[in-house]
Amino acid sequence: MPKVADLKPVDKPSSYDEIPYPSHPFKQTHPERLYTIARLFGMDPTPPPEARILEIGCASGGNIIPLAEVLPDAQFVGIDLSQRQVDEGAERISELGFSNIRLQQADILEFQDTEGFDYIICHGVYSWVPPQVQERIFEVCRDQLNPMGVAYVSYNTYPGWHMRESIRDMMCFHVDPIEGDEQKKIQQARALLQFLAESVDTQESAYGRMLRTELDMLSKQSDNYLYHEHLETFNDPVYFHEFMRRAGEFDLQYCADASLASMWLGNLPKSVAQTLERIAPTMIQREQYVDFVRNRTFRQSLLCHKSVKMNRSLDGKGVFDGFFSGKLGLRSGGDSVDLTAGVEVSFIDGKTKRTINSSDPITKAAIAHLNNAFPARISFTELFQASQLSVGSNTIQDASQVEKDRYDLASSLNHLLVMGMVDCSFFEDHFATKIASNPCATKLSRYQAEHGASVTNLRHEIVTLDAFSSRVLMALDGQKNYDEIVSHIEALVENGTLVVQIPEELNEEAKQLATRDLLQQSVKKSLKSFLVHGLLQSV
Repeated sequence: MPKVADLKPVDKPSSYDEIPYPSHPFKQTHPERLYTIARLFGMDPTPPPEARILEIGCASGGNIIPLAEVLPDAQFVGIDLSQRQVDEGAERISELGFSNIRLQQADILEFQDTEGFDYIICHGVYSWVPPQVQERIFEVCRDQLNPMGVAYVSYNTYPGWHMRESIRDMMCFHVDPIEGDEQKKIQQARALLQFLAESVDTQESAYGRMLRTELDMLSKQSDNYLYHEHLETFNDPVYFHEFMRRAGEFDLQYCADASLASMWLGNLPKSVAQTLERIAPTMIQREQYVDFVRNRTFRQSLLCHKSVKMNRSLDGKGVFDGFFSGKLGLRSGGDSVDLTAGVEVSFIDGKTKRTINSSDPITKAAIAHLNNAFPARISFTELFQASQLSVGSNTIQDASQVEKDRYDLASSLNHLLVMGMVDCSFFEDHFATKIASNPCATKLSRYQAEHGASVTNLRHEIVTLDAFSSRVLMALDGQKNYDEIVSHIEALVENGTLVVQIPEELNEEAKQLATRDLLQQSVKKSLKSFLVHGLLQSV
């Protein structure tokens, strides 16, 4: 892969060397997602399969190593201050044999690259570093980002972080006398949280209620989260408009939020949306007021060069080459969608609880097709054609009507997209939608299953497996059919790796039959679960 300029080694150990932070995938950072949002807003970014991608603060590579496998022709560079975490990631990359990714211990203040990047990912870094490093992040985005490149930067935000900041201040005050024992700091920070929780049990003031909410959240967090989020030297939340002013000083502009739904005023109460449209004429002002309304604590902003012309109108033809996925239930219950023209049907998103009503036959048919195919993506063209057939459109139609129907469906899908009720991508699924004769899991997920219970799926999410499913997943190298997979698991039972509980009163032959039947059913169940969770590769 192209070489990055030599980076100076960092002599001073990082706090992440002593207390590593779990390194795992962040779905919002996936380059295909960044590409899709940028393209919807009028940009012409480099397609991820042929892109160069940099991650600042890569830890042990939990976010970009999975990307390197599914995008084998892309090139990945990760830098991090923690030698311990970089070494862990480099060892994993070496064992997996991936040649398109390199992790490097480096101080970002010394980072230089001669070729530039199409995507820069900086998750969980900006708010937790000193001002000169924050400036350097912007400098790298300005100097290393290609002309149509997209940078993802996440950070803590006000006003939501004001309350959390007060708790951080309390904990830092409490542990300040402790020197050189980070575990003791964590222990004492938790002791203070317990004391505060008990102290506010009887308080019914606004302060008491807010404090209880935050304390409940923190009590469920891991030690490494508590330490790095609240006890690190730096945690510098910022108002969104301040962040964008700083970015503007480096000739960067706001492209979008990593979640389109957070940008659409239609997801707010109508009176609130109307007021914001009146008092906030610019996008930056509007986004800031929305943060005030929602008491937002965290942002995931996409940046691009200030010279790029944006078009956020989301016109219909922009999604003609897109792929959609989603699953919306009927508010009235049942599975049958009435496609009769003029009959209004109400759909609900089970996750967001948002609803949408439609009386348009093609829109209703499209939602029904998405539901049937979920979680697979369907191309806009296929979705439009299938919807036309469902509503019984004539085989010979007026061309202008067909074009109108196409734009109407695109408009409806755009509406569902900004509501957060469907997803859009310009790339086909990486995961299988049916179980192949020789099912195959990614090399990384099989490696992860061998070393722990958590694996990364092909939707860039974490999936937790039980001991049996882990063993089945490890066997899915694409070389074994179903019977061979069962035989492989049987061998693990025979050598004592797996234990099957069979009634003792059965004779030996009956035990063998019962064991094989149980293993066959269990393997089938695991394969179906892998399919649902996006763990099987498409072939």
